Amino acid sequence: MKFVVFIFFFISLNHQFIFISCFLSSAKECNTSLDGSYQIENGPCNIPVLTEPISQREFLEKYAYTSPVIFRFSEQETSKNEIFKQKCQLDNLKQEYGEKYVTVSSANTYSYKRYSMKLSDYLEDFIIPFDKNKNKPELKYGNETWYFFGENNFTEWKPLFDLYSKPIYQLPGHTHAYSFGIARFYTGVPFHFHGPVFAETLVGRKRWFLYPPNEAPNFDPDKSTLHWFSEEYPKLPLNKKPLECILNPLEVIYFPDKWMHATLNLDNVVFISTFLSP
Repeated sequence: MKFVVFIFFFISLNHQFIFISCFLSSAKECNTSLDGSYQIENGPCNIPVLTEPISQREFLEKYAYTSPVIFRFSEQETSKNEIFKQKCQLDNLKQEYGEKYVTVSSANTYSYKRYSMKLSDYLEDFIIPFDKNKNKPELKYGNETWYFFGENNFTEWKPLFDLYSKPIYQLPGHTHAYSFGIARFYTGVPFHFHGPVFAETLVGRKRWFLYPPNEAPNFDPDKSTLHWFSEEYPKLPLNKKPLECILNPLEVIYFPDKWMHATLNLDNVVFISTFLSP
């Protein structure tokens, strides 16, 4: 019977610590590959964070067009979405909307493939049965991972969306549209860009990586964010590191038009984005 060595160690990488745990048959085999259990759940937060609301004018002057920002407000400020958060728990969503059809797409940069399925089937086939403590991270390609995000039927989902209090800040001449999603731990969407958006996590934690417009790291649009994180991220020099942060439930990130970004879900997540369009 093999003796399993459980080793914890820290690697200092450009002034940030990545926590790695290995469940291996010998210490000799222990490395930073995904053969072990690669812990991605600790990282820097180098994006501006606001802990108290600011004025609309200050938002426009400091962030709306030039910089991402995270709203990490107090419970008093976020309590307005507490009911929405409870309704978004997986069991509640399955009970209320399990028979509704949702569109799932492949989790690569351009989402080449998509198809329709019942929400209950999506949850039972891709989300609920999997225990993060028992399933090691897998390096899957984007077209091997199915992701429910957007293309929501706003008539069927209206009772839920009506409970959501969207961020208070606005862009002049822009209207908002919601995209709602559910995804499994260690999945995510590779680098891509679109218009300005507020993104909020209701259940679970999500790690964000961002680059300014016209800047992007080396990445394969058909590989997962986990691929990039394990293969390319450790090799980045300090001046090529992304802006990044881990968002907890009821925290919101905003970033302007055309900012490159990728996501990596640290838990099973439920999330909503408010896209702003001229």
